[in-house]
Amino acid sequence: MKLLGLLDRLRNGGRLKQVYPMLVLHLYSLSTAATSPSAVVEMAGNSNLALADLSKIFSKISLLVSKWNYTLHKAAALVAERIREKNVKGFLQRLAHSLNMGVSLDGFMKIEYEKFLSTCMAEFDRSLEKTKKYIEAYSALLTSSAFLSVSMLLTSMIYGMDMRQVLLTTTLMLSGSLAALVFLIARAMPPDPVIHSEPAKPQLLLTLETLNTPIAVASFLAAIAITLSTLNLQPSGNLFIDSLAPIPLAFTVAGIPPLIVGRMGRRWVKKAENLDEHYASFVKSLGDALEVTGSLKGACKILMMNDYGSINKLIQRLYKRLQIGFQQHKASPRLLHQTPNQQEEA
Repeated sequence: MKLLGLLDRLRNGGRLKQVYPMLVLHLYSLSTAATSPSAVVEMAGNSNLALADLSKIFSKISLLVSKWNYTLHKAAALVAERIREKNVKGFLQRLAHSLNMGVSLDGFMKIEYEKFLSTCMAEFDRSLEKTKKYIEAYSALLTSSAFLSVSMLLTSMIYGMDMRQVLLTTTLMLSGSLAALVFLIARAMPPDPVIHSEPAKPQLLLTLETLNTPIAVASFLAAIAITLSTLNLQPSGNLFIDSLAPIPLAFTVAGIPPLIVGRMGRRWVKKAENLDEHYASFVKSLGDALEVTGSLKGACKILMMNDYGSINKLIQRLYKRLQIGFQQHKASPRLLHQTPNQQEEA
């Protein structure tokens, strides 16, 4: 029973942590509309659709205030003592102290909101930097492990050792090391998506997201095939099958799916790097051209005389749209995210 209670508290703590950003935003919005802190707490207790399980916490605070004549800061402090999630607990404790000191709720929530935004940005940047370091370590480990595997195979051939056993050992060591590093990368990734989830995504990213699950399943099945093939020590009598049985076939099958997604992702990254390379000079030239001509159409005509790499095609499309009569606010959006057929129709 104690174990079930612990698991339930951990599960509730995870749910409270997920809803905590909505709590700060919701209370900040309510504090700007209501003058009484008790009214804000009561409205938060009734906002189960927005705050989910957090609304029950504010319902308890409101009940202590209305039914048991507790002051609001004492009720918030009392309820905070029974909460294990550190973000929510710290928020309620700060709320109780601020109300006890006579700070207005709207001033307190404004400070909490601004601090929450700055903290989220800093944590997001730190998570990206940590993930970047882990990815660099993953690449270095993959290269060194591959070199070590080849060295072990050559050593086993020279000294007459069992190649299958050596190959099995190096495969397990390589798989275990990479799996541990992938786990660290998953833990270091920020909770929010790095790439936006708006519908106007590049087609290549949509394709990568669609292929993500089948690629992961195919690689996992190929890894199982690697282990099973190394355990099959009995020759089948077929030279072709025996030559492929130890590892090469399974390694090839396991490498094809990541190779496909890697090539597609490399194309997208290279395209983004090409755009960023000329973006600063393009923006400066666009501002100067707009100041001289006074119109976006005239500025595009001047910019077409210069070389901005992959941005040149976007400038030409924008100029053609303006030339045939498109309004400025309708000519420029979604140039980067349209397919060639959509661009021709536009």
